[in-house]
Amino acid sequence: MKKTIFLLSMLLTAAIVTCTPTKAQAQTDSEKVYNSCQVMPQFPGGEKAMMEFIATNLRYPQQAVKDDVQGMVLVDFVINTEGKATDPKIVRSLSPECDAEVIRVVSLMPAWTPGQQDGKTVNVKYTLPVMFKTK
Repeated sequence: MKKTIFLLSMLLTAAIVTCTPTKAQAQTDSEKVYNSCQVMPQFPGGEKAMMEFIATNLRYPQQAVKDDVQGMVLVDFVINTEGKATDPKIVRSLSPECDAEVIRVVSLMPAWTPGQQDGKTVNVKYTLPVMFKTK
């Protein structure tokens, strides 16, 4: 009987410890990245201003011009709760030089208005196509 009570109490203790949230789990919730949310992030001045920012800051890499590299780079990045563009990742590559230039320009972006879900600012993934064309 004592063994049974001891085993049951150990199982109950293990179950309680397993169900107790840890700090890591709580941080994971606050660090969740949304693909879409109720209020999407906004670049200052809107989409047109973002396109102007990219056109002004994007430099066509010399090697890409020399090799007549043209096309689109697709980049994913996260607009965090402070509105900063973070964690850029190339989803569709064009050339190493063009990819690096897109990541450089994304890192230069000014703070966005962050996205919101249920009235709270959240991290939101944003996908941006960037075209490289010679004139």
